[in-house]
Amino acid sequence: MKNKYELSPMDSWLSFSPGKGMNLTPQLQEKWIQKARDFRKMRGDILTASFEVENLLDEIMSEVFFPGLSTALEENQNETAVAAYLSNSVLKNVFDTVFLKTSANTFGRKIGLFRNVSKEVRALRDLLSEQLLLDLKRCVEIRNAFGHAPITFEVVGEDENRDFAALILVSGEIVELDNALSDGYKALFVSLTSALRLTSEKLRLNSQREGNSPLSRDGMIWFGHAALTDDSWQVKDPNKPIDLRDFYLRGSRPNLKLDVTFSTDDEEGDAEDQVKREPERDSPPGNNHT
Repeated sequence: MKNKYELSPMDSWLSFSPGKGMNLTPQLQEKWIQKARDFRKMRGDILTASFEVENLLDEIMSEVFFPGLSTALEENQNETAVAAYLSNSVLKNVFDTVFLKTSANTFGRKIGLFRNVSKEVRALRDLLSEQLLLDLKRCVEIRNAFGHAPITFEVVGEDENRDFAALILVSGEIVELDNALSDGYKALFVSLTSALRLTSEKLRLNSQREGNSPLSRDGMIWFGHAALTDDSWQVKDPNKPIDLRDFYLRGSRPNLKLDVTFSTDDEEGDAEDQVKREPERDSPPGNNHT
């Protein structure tokens, strides 16, 4: 069989070219039915292994965004630590429910997200090999085939040597299923599961979640004026042109400081007008920190 359109639309059916014939004996019928049982079990094994891979991906992604929540809180923690753990657990559950584990996030899409996150989060990227990412891609192809494509049987051999070849479409290519291929698929999933489980364990031991940033290692500070965020485009008090309430700062990361000197035309550089401003990361416009 060379054309994918010759494959049966129904699982475990036989495929013939027009004009062909077959003498179906009870023995041949039993062989056909047994082959169907065997390959349906293989389908179930592949799908079960895929579920495990997907669950491990979910576990790793959750650990990336919510470090430390994959394991139970250690005993004898203070109230602040317990409150933070419970609060973050709520956020993690929301993340899982409305994003990570929704029907829109298919197995293939999760692997794409996994690859993209690994590019941005060094702690994860350092744990992955290119081969693991390739194996994930192959895993999706195999899972999709066994999750959506029927298996077609084609009669091979003559007379008492008649048998059935099992064919399935994997990533656009007709593949003949046999014991060697089945063992190869199983080995792939076993290897991948072990690698992902090890990745998850190592990630839990690394509390750092440093990501890529186009900014310098020292960070950046942005200095803004409240008049640029409203419709008036004016200072709050025209009689007081320099008013600390009119300014805000934003930093690319915590603990950045900026020395700002405010002066008037009358007393330029007066020491009493000098203030040290400390921006807060992702502070909303209009927040002032002195």
